[in-house]
Amino acid sequence: MAASYVNIANIALRSLGVARITALSDSVESARVMNDIYEHVRDEMLAAHPWNFAIEYSDTLAENADTPDFDYDYSYALPSDCIRVIELEDAEDEFKVVGGNLFTDTQDPKIKYIKQVTTPASFSKAFVTAFAARLAMDACYALTNSRTLAADKAEEYKQKLQQAKMADSQEGTVEKVEKSSWIDDRE
Repeated sequence: MAASYVNIANIALRSLGVARITALSDSVESARVMNDIYEHVRDEMLAAHPWNFAIEYSDTLAENADTPDFDYDYSYALPSDCIRVIELEDAEDEFKVVGGNLFTDTQDPKIKYIKQVTTPASFSKAFVTAFAARLAMDACYALTNSRTLAADKAEEYKQKLQQAKMADSQEGTVEKVEKSSWIDDRE
């Protein structure tokens, strides 16, 4: 079964011992809390790690008419779904993100970035598990008034996040680490 907003919220609520909801717009406190935190937590989790399902590439950035006042020669508007820029095509190129713009000395840069994925069916299963654990952690005290359970949920979230990151990092070809000259000089 593909994940949905409500499915993810219900995984979190179930772990707190709170009744299921049928929609984030239900008129019960648990739905209101989930509705309040869902998008913020989702975007924060997406930005915190380069999840494979959220990686996007762009080579068509629109150059801004105004150049940066200092440090860089070019300014480009970032894609509207960009949550965080990971790197430019040439990892050696320097850049800075300022107010939704990419400042760089590179003309026509190609970027690798984390996109805002809003469709839960696109999430990996490991991300769904960690996301639900984070929702449970953030909603715990508001829904249960238990500091002990909130502490337990914080620990559970750390574990689920670590497992999700590990699973995510094992997809694809392992990046080779190049030997640097300082290692050669040492030998």
